[in-house]
Amino acid sequence: MNTPRDDRERQLRQQAAQWVCDLPGAPPEKQAEFMQWLKSSPQHVNEYLLTQTLWQDIRDAAASDSTDLDALTAEVLASGTDTNVVPLPTSRPEPVAVAPAPAERRLSKGALWGVAASFAVMAFVASAWMGWRAYTGPTYVTAVGEQRTLPLPDGSLLQLNTHTRVQIRFTHRYRDVRLLEGEAFFSVQRDTARPFRVQSGDTVVQAVGTQFNVYRTGEQTRVAVLEGRVKILEREVEPQPGAAPQLLDAGEKASIAAGRPMIKKSNEDVAAAVSWRQRKLVFSGERLEAVAAEFNRYNQRHIVVEDSAAQAKLLSGTFNADDPDSLMLFLGRLDDLSVQTTDSAFVIRAR
Repeated sequence: MNTPRDDRERQLRQQAAQWVCDLPGAPPEKQAEFMQWLKSSPQHVNEYLLTQTLWQDIRDAAASDSTDLDALTAEVLASGTDTNVVPLPTSRPEPVAVAPAPAERRLSKGALWGVAASFAVMAFVASAWMGWRAYTGPTYVTAVGEQRTLPLPDGSLLQLNTHTRVQIRFTHRYRDVRLLEGEAFFSVQRDTARPFRVQSGDTVVQAVGTQFNVYRTGEQTRVAVLEGRVKILEREVEPQPGAAPQLLDAGEKASIAAGRPMIKKSNEDVAAAVSWRQRKLVFSGERLEAVAAEFNRYNQRHIVVEDSAAQAKLLSGTFNADDPDSLMLFLGRLDDLSVQTTDSAFVIRAR
């Protein structure tokens, strides 16, 4: 027995198939009707794309076969045995030549509208195709010294620091981002039905609506919360019943490494953790070895600290991430360090 839901899904499939038939060569008013149908529900977008892709796959498979696919479709339609079958386009649209065409052969206004409609469909899919099917975005990568800001399909904002890779996957239950390497800042739109999770190695940082920074360095993950609250999990596993979850509130930072207790710091100046958004590096009693590693994330000419005495030198200050020369000038004034500049590197040694 068919349920009302089954009937609705069947009707939606029929509508999507009919649009695949009707859209090629359709007049502007028909294309406008199609866009209204798309915008009325992400399910419409999803079903249309699935139907269009399926039909093209069938045509590609039939290309090496002698079967007359269109004749077979017409025969099924004529038999009246299945009201779900509708005629599909008989041919793909001819490609548009790149060279300028004579005036009488230029694209009509309706055809141009169709091209624009295709781009509009793509944009609408990116922003509205949520919840019914899993959304898996591309892997986003930044080069050395590059930073990018990316809007996510749910309205959240993702800012990538230099030399960073992330993967995005949204489903009807979760909004997941995998931080493969590097650092990212998240401004999360609140959605209690679908928690927002960032996986960094064995660490999962879960938020509802907040702003926080995650930095994956080696086997360690550093988290800083600017607004709201996040929950720290392991390998996407919820805490055992009765166990207190590990929470970070606004103004708190933490360092997490696999197999080690979380190191939590309260009442810290978390602004220093996100100073990279202004391309600034802030150090407070950091080893010179770590300072050099931070500068090397942003610059092609690397800083090399050659001996253990120089590596253990502690440094405090605020520097421009793109200006290692200013750091070299500062270090060169110290009595216990020597700085040598080459075409490919800055070499630092203890005196």
